[in-house]
Amino acid sequence: MVDRRLQALHAVAKYLSFTKAAETLLDDAALMQFGFRFLRQVLFGENTIAVHELNIEQRRQRVAERLQQLEREAAERMAREEDPPDVDL
Repeated sequence: MVDRRLQALHAVAKYLSFTKAAETLLDDAALMQFGFRFLRQVLFGENTIAVHELNIEQRRQRVAERLQQLEREAAERMAREEDPPDVDL
């Protein structure tokens, strides 16, 4: 229920019109068209949905940061595995 309310608020903010927002939210054909466009883009590489350059750069930064974090963790794990604990016999 809350999800639907957020969708409605988002649509009103996007279109700046209650009428246009209602038409968009209730128009199953428009949703299906978007789904088809999305699938064409994902499956066949067609650019049917605009991609914002800022979003691409932000995503690239997040992926690079995550990769660096994983590399650090792997290096730490390898260092721990290479140095066996000292055992007194």
